Amino acid sequence: MSSRVGHAAASSSHLTGILREWDNASRTRRLQILTDFLIRHRQSTAAEIETDLGHGSLLFFTRITAWLRLTYRLGQELAVPLSALSLFIQGQRYLTNFTEIGGIQMLTELVSLSGYKHPLDKENALLLLIHIANAGRVYREMICDADGVKQIAAVALDGADDRILELFGSLFTALGQGNPRKASKVHAGLLYIMRHGSEGGALAAATALRSLQLTKMAHGGGPNFGSGSVTVGGDDGGGDAGADVALDSTGTASGGVLDAVFHIVQSPNVKLRFEGMELLTIAAHNPQLHLPVLRRCFEALEHADITIDEDPTESSRVERLKSSCGRVICTILQMLHPAGRGSALGSWSGSTDETSERVFALVQRHSGHITLCQFLVSCAGRDVPGQIECCRALRLLVIGPYGQLTTPMEARTHSMGAWVAEACGDALFAELLASELELSEAFAVSITAAIADSFQRAKASAPDASASGGPVDCREADSGAATV
Repeated sequence: MSSRVGHAAASSSHLTGILREWDNASRTRRLQILTDFLIRHRQSTAAEIETDLGHGSLLFFTRITAWLRLTYRLGQELAVPLSALSLFIQGQRYLTNFTEIGGIQMLTELVSLSGYKHPLDKENALLLLIHIANAGRVYREMICDADGVKQIAAVALDGADDRILELFGSLFTALGQGNPRKASKVHAGLLYIMRHGSEGGALAAATALRSLQLTKMAHGGGPNFGSGSVTVGGDDGGGDAGADVALDSTGTASGGVLDAVFHIVQSPNVKLRFEGMELLTIAAHNPQLHLPVLRRCFEALEHADITIDEDPTESSRVERLKSSCGRVICTILQMLHPAGRGSALGSWSGSTDETSERVFALVQRHSGHITLCQFLVSCAGRDVPGQIECCRALRLLVIGPYGQLTTPMEARTHSMGAWVAEACGDALFAELLASELELSEAFAVSITAAIADSFQRAKASAPDASASGGPVDCREADSGAATV
């Protein structure tokens, strides 16, 4: 007992000396005090620090936080006090005290400061915010309150380095999980960065958004890109505000999500285009979004000649968008069609017969079979996997919404089947129907060549279209006749 009392008295005396020196010290001396503290307790837990400093350790902690709150806007380096702070907030008592005095708001404002000359301080502040977000749902909500999301999103708007962007993505991923009341603000922030951030920021935001959606789907939930405003910030009434990303009563997207995703799909950056295509495919899992995704993809593809440049960086914005949309359409059709479920993305229980009918109605309205054939020809010699995927999608269109038209005679009974049969010839058409999605590279090349020849014959018979330099497009004339 006497030893405990003696240790407590020594700890109290040691702390009293530190506090007295701190209160009268210059900035340089305070940094030295904190440096000595870090050397002594770098491997210590919060409980061990409290044992060493005694019950008055909270007084030392509040002095550090007060000093930070007074100086973080002055542009001075904060690596040492932030490191000391990180040791304390391992303990729940100190973390609670830190949030009560506005510590979270201080960190979010620090990371948002423009032109700040000490990037390591922003890294440390983001690491602290990640630790706080992982401490529980109530802390994630506190970070998202007021302008928290807007201030953190400013990191990606400011042309930050790769390390800061990596931490930015990790923080948004942490904020978006297990945070239903504020999830829409997190999603809205990510969508805003995808549209308005730097290239690196947009990539970090898209990766974080895809991670959030995949995590939700892995736990049995459907994808949900949130219903918050796509502009970052604004008052928060305690719940989800705004409706720019919401779905209306007809089940069509208002545009916020798809606008952001299509913005990165047409980026010169191949990594951004990949993330965009993945997000489009994920969005199609949402019963209220898969038709808008298909519609936007078909609109991007139709009425134009599709070319894929040898060097993707030299492709125009429109050409990049079209080449991405063609692959997305093929993937979505295989995912939604009853005969294609499991062929590409596994079984999807949300696809129903009614869904298939709506998909086929949309494809027929856009003459999607012609659009896919044009895309197929554009892939010749450059993208063999794309040719195979396109052939699979064509087969699904040919056999009908229920997969019931399995013979050439049956498949010719509707306009899309008749058109494809006429374009590729009877032998290849019969082989396409019998393939059951197991298509060889040689077959894909053969059917591509046949359809390309069909387009060439049609172009030769339409001198006016050829002279104008535009593609031959018979969508308006395609009313059931098997003519190219």
